[in-house]
Amino acid sequence: MTKQAKKQEFERYAYGSAAAQLASDKASSRYAGGALEVLAGKKGVNLGEEAEGFIIGTLASPKGIQDASENYNGKFNKYRGEIKVGDLGEWYGSTLTGLNATEKAKILAEFDKFKDKNLGAILKKATNASYQLEDPDNNFNKEVKNKATDTLKKYANLLNMMDILDNYKNEEMRPDAVKATRKKDLKNLTSKL
Repeated sequence: MTKQAKKQEFERYAYGSAAAQLASDKASSRYAGGALEVLAGKKGVNLGEEAEGFIIGTLASPKGIQDASENYNGKFNKYRGEIKVGDLGEWYGSTLTGLNATEKAKILAEFDKFKDKNLGAILKKATNASYQLEDPDNNFNKEVKNKATDTLKKYANLLNMMDILDNYKNEEMRPDAVKATRKKDLKNLTSKL
């Protein structure tokens, strides 16, 4: 798969990430279904005529919304993990508007530090390092834990930065989710009048 195809694939599932974030927040969870509706449409995986069945089935229960949110967030993360870190600057570009050139350059420079590294490989290293430091079964010696600490330090700025940018990127998608939810709620309301 080409670099562009990988990028397009993870972007197709972006509303799955937004749905998962919305579903995890009690105050915003009502909009998770709307994010899934957008995901099923042209801004997402573009299910076409099949979108209606997907939406009806998914929105039939809170568990359906939760399961679909988790599933499509997983797909988003899987496909995003296949791209190079250097390609993330473009993805987050809209979240960087309003920053001056120096501030924006600092963020992009952090992506450039690891530009040729696969994001999924970095995330896997960080997850393994965290596990080794937690050491629930007391399996790891001091040398392994020191290497794990070094690994987490190496990627700390990148991962913290991505966490913040992901929150804002998902918030950019929130209006579409709210609009889809509002449309469904108001149709339901008018059908009862």
